[in-house]
Amino acid sequence: MKHLTGSLFARTALTLALAFVVFQAAAFWVVTRTLIIPVAERSADDLAGLIVLSVQTWAELPPQTRPAFERELARRHGLRLTASAAGATTNAPRFAFRKQIEAALSRRVGAPVVLRGVPDSEAVWLDVPVGGYELHAGFFPARYAVRPPLAAVAVIAFGTFLSLLTALFLVRRITVPLARAAQAASQVGAGELPEPLPETGPDELAELARRFNRMAAEVRNLLDNRTTLLAGISHDLRTPMTRLQLNLELLRDTSVPVAGDCAASREMRIDRAVADLADMNRLIAGYLELARTTQAEARVRFDLSRLLDEVAAAAGL
Repeated sequence: MKHLTGSLFARTALTLALAFVVFQAAAFWVVTRTLIIPVAERSADDLAGLIVLSVQTWAELPPQTRPAFERELARRHGLRLTASAAGATTNAPRFAFRKQIEAALSRRVGAPVVLRGVPDSEAVWLDVPVGGYELHAGFFPARYAVRPPLAAVAVIAFGTFLSLLTALFLVRRITVPLARAAQAASQVGAGELPEPLPETGPDELAELARRFNRMAAEVRNLLDNRTTLLAGISHDLRTPMTRLQLNLELLRDTSVPVAGDCAASREMRIDRAVADLADMNRLIAGYLELARTTQAEARVRFDLSRLLDEVAAAAGL
């Protein structure tokens, strides 16, 4: 678990996901403040205006036409008007934007309005005094409750989902080439020769793959040169070593006839052995010098004027 949370993929994905979530939360807040709440306030004001207008119309109608008006109002708008007590004694059930509706009704009526409910009923009621009457108006919040615009909610939800997918895609697009390069570097460290990395993707990752492939090619060339160098050393040393071995065998074998003076012949063989050893030392020294030239030396500061003075003094200038 610690490995997963500590990986570049997990950390980058978490960072991008948090950034996108914060952005979506800010966008939702802006949409709520600039779109949803204003729409709710306008809808609440329209409902309050409809209730007050219906109450005023009911008060102005002749008593014999009021029942028909009440039925038409209930059928077309879902509003109920009655002069008798509706039995609303409990607090109204909570529903969306209830405060906005109560505030709009209070402004229209000119007095504080508190919505009340009836037990075992979803309707909410309020008392509206008009023309010497105290009417009871009721409505169903499910019909007039302001719902957030589905388009805004859908856009925010889809944006959040798309943001998370985009974050995962971007992070994977970055971490997969890095993981591939890390695996190839491990193979190089183990002495293996990995396949060239694909030089695709963003410019930075493509440049990284290009440089790594160049480094791997240089390592491959270095290993090939080392193999060739070792083969050359073996070949160059084989001849003097063979002569040296032959001379030593001749010096050891006293049964081999020697032309001329025996002591002079032995001295000559010893000289040849010494010469062969010198050749081998010269070859080894040359290869060591070649190996040193391939190593980068540390940079040092020196006085160029002093160096030129020493060269001039050595030349007698």
